[in-house]
Amino acid sequence: MPETLLPRAFDTLLGRLRGQVDPELFTALTRTGVAIRAMATGRYQEALGSLRSARPWLRAYAQQYLELQNLALQAAALQALGDYDAALPLALQAVSIFDRMLEDTRTPEVLRSFAAGDHASVYRLVISLLFLTQRYATAFDYVERARAREFLARMGNPGYKTRPGQDIAAAERLHRLHDEIVSLQRGLQLGHAQDRGAYPTVSLSNAERIQARLQDLQAEYEDLVLQTRMQHPEWTARVRIDTLDMKTLKRDYLPADVTLVSYMTFASRVVVFVIQHEGNHVAEFATGVSGDPARAVKRLQETIDQFSTSIARPTAAFDSLARTLHKQLIAPVAPYIRHQKIILVPHGFLHDIPFAALEDARGRRLLEQYTITYLPSANALRFLSVKGGDFAGRMLAVGDPATDHLEPLRHAAEEARAAARLFDAKPLLGASATENRVRERAKHADLLHLAAHGIYDPDNPRLSHIALAADDGNDGRLEVGELLDEIDLSGVNLTVLSACNTGIGKRSGADDITSLARAFIYAGSRAVVSTMWPVDDEATAKLMAHFYCRLMSGEPPAAALRGAQIALMTSEVYGAPRFWAGFRLTGDHAGPWYPPGRAEPDCALVARGP
Repeated sequence: MPETLLPRAFDTLLGRLRGQVDPELFTALTRTGVAIRAMATGRYQEALGSLRSARPWLRAYAQQYLELQNLALQAAALQALGDYDAALPLALQAVSIFDRMLEDTRTPEVLRSFAAGDHASVYRLVISLLFLTQRYATAFDYVERARAREFLARMGNPGYKTRPGQDIAAAERLHRLHDEIVSLQRGLQLGHAQDRGAYPTVSLSNAERIQARLQDLQAEYEDLVLQTRMQHPEWTARVRIDTLDMKTLKRDYLPADVTLVSYMTFASRVVVFVIQHEGNHVAEFATGVSGDPARAVKRLQETIDQFSTSIARPTAAFDSLARTLHKQLIAPVAPYIRHQKIILVPHGFLHDIPFAALEDARGRRLLEQYTITYLPSANALRFLSVKGGDFAGRMLAVGDPATDHLEPLRHAAEEARAAARLFDAKPLLGASATENRVRERAKHADLLHLAAHGIYDPDNPRLSHIALAADDGNDGRLEVGELLDEIDLSGVNLTVLSACNTGIGKRSGADDITSLARAFIYAGSRAVVSTMWPVDDEATAKLMAHFYCRLMSGEPPAAALRGAQIALMTSEVYGAPRFWAGFRLTGDHAGPWYPPGRAEPDCALVARGP
């Protein structure tokens, strides 16, 4: 079935509404169900008849949410029949209805659909049709609108912190849910449950009970977060987006010496936009399976999975995969890239690629050819341009915080000391690296360095966290949710997350990633260095020493990170990609990083190259 917005529980909805709504409306819903089943078996003309007969009743009963789905389904059926010009206006109407409804968050099903990412499906349908009808600039605009909706929603997420006008009982329930989830998670990490009375031993059966309980609590937590959003008009204001078109974005925000490469993945194609002052280029990738584009995209995804898995133990197969992915994703647009500095905006499963490790036919890694920066969307350029301020060298360095349930990081303390030494700062180490101290001192820093464990929670990414030392008022977990809701880092020019898994996260349907790295961007940091996988502790310390010396020598952060990665890549000990390819910089590639009047450091002395 073509990509489109479908009710996730349409049959359940019909069963619940039987006898509850007017007969005409129920008939319209039934016809929608008939259309869905017809489309599933390729009977698109039959589906169109049912959908067209149902829409007047949906409009008459002001069922906008169902009407937009009806329009999207009609557009998808016409697309399958090859009538793209007839499909496009219907898909655009569906997007227009959804946008209007999203601005009225009193409609709970719309908010829930937005949170689940269902709206992205109708955006993908529009983008696909725009591409098929060769309206490339407009297609890019809709790509950005889809991404920006999620970006702004994250920045305006009110979370579970009690605010004026909020239901206090609901806020207290959120706090209790949060605490219970954390307690059970920590119990599993420690190898035993916190509540010995409920779970006297951690046998396999008890662990399963705890996990089942966690899933129930996490589902309730997310439901209450959605309800909380609906109580706050400031969240509604955040989703009123005004994205810039390609021409304005390029003219006002894209540096003249930078090329932006933005990807978009579909079930049956991968599209890339190359944007720069010298001119734009749009390409659809041929991924090697003729006659079956959906199978080609599936094979591409499998290749990426193999590549990501094999990076831990690189073999000849790893290099072969690196060349295959370069040939498919970079080589087709490489002739159109005019600059050495590139900004990558991945999409979908492309987020999982360590692009720096891709290799061309001449054996050169992408890192050797380009200085690479990542962005959540092209329109993020306009937000990052107003963040941060002058760089005064006020560093907050944190190393190996003391926790009761995680292994010490042997080289993290020395890494933090070395970084702090360059900026005449005193690091927070071990038991002194408490959550309260980090929260307070981060307000006055313009550069953050956190050499600590990063814990990713795939079930509830808002609870992913940097592990700090606990104190009287905090549990030692600097969580994604807390960064989104409570912490202002708008004065921070650069955050370095020298921790495991800080760059990975859960993708929403709109392709935003709930990760620690993104959370620091949303909290106000102008740029973030993060990692895609657990990196060797000693190798990280070496890389960071190189990075900071280059930064203090006047290089912008993207160039400094590239230089540090190349230093490891060309070394005998740390040349394997697993040591360096997982680091990436998200955000502003260049900024006011070097304080005037400060002597340049002796990088050879500080880094003592690997």
